Amino acid sequence: TPENREVAGERALYFRSREPSTLSAALTDLIHTPVDRLRQLGDLLARRALERYNWDRVTDHYLACFRGMTDPNGDRPTH
Repeated sequence: TPENREVAGERALYFRSREPSTLSAALTDLIHTPVDRLRQLGDLLARRALERYNWDRVTDHYLACFRGMTDPNGDRPTH
């Protein structure tokens, strides 16, 4: 889904839910991926999650939303 792609970007394993062969192909690729590469991808995904989804960012986003609601000229979040 678009939401999953927003969270994981292009570093995740994706497949078409109604096409089992796409899951099979993705898992086959995964099985043949070197362990070092899997660790690297895991580290990149963890870093992405920490950068994009942390409480400082969440609260900054909410504050900007609230300011935008109470002040017509206030800053509105871009994401």
